[in-house]
Amino acid sequence: MSGSEPAGAALKRKRITTSGNGTVTSTAYSAIPSPSIALPEKWIQAVGALPATAVTPPPAVLKAFLGLYSDGLRDFKSGLECLQKAQTSERKFEVAASNGVIPGWIASHFKGPSLQFTKATTDSVLAELADDRKVYDEALATAAKAAVEFHRVAHAKHVAVATRLVDIELCKDTLYAKLSDYSTSIINVVGRGSATIWETYARAVTTAFLRELEDQRFEFTAALHNAAAEQTAKAAAVDAAREDAEMKDATKPIGELIDEKLNARLEVAVAKRVQEIQDAAEKAKKNSAVATSTNASAGPSTSSTKASEPAKKKKKKDSSDAPKEATSGGSGARGNAVEGRRSGSRNEGKDAKGKQKEVAKTD
Repeated sequence: MSGSEPAGAALKRKRITTSGNGTVTSTAYSAIPSPSIALPEKWIQAVGALPATAVTPPPAVLKAFLGLYSDGLRDFKSGLECLQKAQTSERKFEVAASNGVIPGWIASHFKGPSLQFTKATTDSVLAELADDRKVYDEALATAAKAAVEFHRVAHAKHVAVATRLVDIELCKDTLYAKLSDYSTSIINVVGRGSATIWETYARAVTTAFLRELEDQRFEFTAALHNAAAEQTAKAAAVDAAREDAEMKDATKPIGELIDEKLNARLEVAVAKRVQEIQDAAEKAKKNSAVATSTNASAGPSTSSTKASEPAKKKKKKDSSDAPKEATSGGSGARGNAVEGRRSGSRNEGKDAKGKQKEVAKTD
């Protein structure tokens, strides 16, 4: 590819033809369209500023370059999130461990195993272990302090490593090294051309990458700042509203405060009672509808029953009269029989008295 050819343009030479009248056509170049590769805007801008002598890699190489470029951007974004979490964890730890305080999650690991003794010996053993217990507790306290210092160093190391992940210059140099290694491997396999033939293009790509990283860092930092400011504003608004409510309540008479609470409770009670009444009315309405439906379905049989009631009553009356007559007749017969027995008894008494008188006269 000659130095006069535009970067990124593959050229095709037209065939020279001679007409019959001796006229020779001129040589011309036409650009061969390369495969469509969607490149980032900053990439296109950086490459567009290259001199005409810069050699553009073929599409397959550009695709590999773009993959390394995208991976670098993704790793940088992940590094920003990692750094933010590491810094947050470090701040929380420092607050918990301020003024020589041992955080609870560390102190819980340095209580030591529990010991149990028989009931008869517990008091004596503990008394004899007093000095040893003091040494033991001091050792545990020393270990707990050492654990606090270790956690402090660990958090600092975590932040330091995460900071390197978002070092823009370091990330740019890392990408350039990867692009150079890939280019060299391809060129060496082919065995033709200079090993640095795509170096200018690779440096332009790393320049675009640097600008992308700067934009990401600004965007991420601004988002964190805005979120923190919004959270602070919400907290301040809540505090102000609470203070206003407290001040308003403080200026009210006690009787008014009591009335407000009673009214609030009364409103709740009234609402509950209204709901109960509505539920009862709804239930009664449903029951009425069911009863109406039942009566409607039983209507014909009821009318026929009512029609037969007069005949039944008449029959019942007739049957009730007959037993009364029979009873009357029976009662008369029984009365006559009783009267007859009474008369007979009276006659027999008279006869006996007469016989007794006769016997007395005879004597």
